[in-house]
Amino acid sequence: MPTATDETAQALEARARQADQAAADLERRSAGGEDIHLADVEAHRADAKGLRFRARAAWARETQEAERQRLENLAALSAEIKAAAADSGTGGLTARLTQLAADAALIRQAVAEHDQRVGRLRARAQALGAEPAPPSGPRADSGHVAISGHGGVQAGDVELIKLRANIGDLISQAVHGQPVDVPSVVVIHPPVDAPRYAVLGARGGVIHAMPAIDENLRSLIDVGDLILLTDAERAAWWAGTFDATSIDVPARAAAQLAAAKAAEAARWEEIRARHRERIAQNEQRALDAITPQRSA
Repeated sequence: MPTATDETAQALEARARQADQAAADLERRSAGGEDIHLADVEAHRADAKGLRFRARAAWARETQEAERQRLENLAALSAEIKAAAADSGTGGLTARLTQLAADAALIRQAVAEHDQRVGRLRARAQALGAEPAPPSGPRADSGHVAISGHGGVQAGDVELIKLRANIGDLISQAVHGQPVDVPSVVVIHPPVDAPRYAVLGARGGVIHAMPAIDENLRSLIDVGDLILLTDAERAAWWAGTFDATSIDVPARAAAQLAAAKAAEAARWEEIRARHRERIAQNEQRALDAITPQRSA
């Protein structure tokens, strides 16, 4: 028969209930007229009582064991908490944050040194007479060196510019795990061909390169809203030697308008001439048709 140490309190209590039920069944059968020995009923009652005693003892042992396990687990948890406290807090976390701040400072320093270097190169270029590059690129008479926008400087087809970004925003993006798109500080300008046409704004004084002249652009030129540069003027502008203020804009606009009107008048005159020619040809054919009849 199993001992108390082999069975749980719950199992012993279940067996005690089974013994009570057996005793109750015997009593019910006895009341129904069956010949039941009282000793059998008392034996089941005694078994139930003994089982419940053992169940209480088992419950006490289980409770003590559970409490012992709980205290052991709490002790282990306490050790883990102390170990975690030793590895974090003002220890490892502070060190990592300090390293992050140092890295951010190095990044800012690198950006500042780059921008200062570009500034020094630009200042030297200006001191040596370098000017903004014309559309064709830095001029040969400036050693192919030019100053550029964004505080930059250009040598040949290579332009060096300052970092046009908020470095604090870039660092924040990196810290938050976001993609960081650092603007390029070096721009390569491929060679380009001179445009076929160039126009000067009659009001703003800005010159625009044009690969072709369509109807809309032609209409703006004809009314004088845009000044079409001559081949010589366009070549000078492309080389960087053109002075837009040398153009008498009102006079050129008036000349373009007069030329457009003259061209339009010549076009209509050509149309009328072709019309008169067709009329004359028709009249001649009519005369030729009736001349044989007159001769007859």
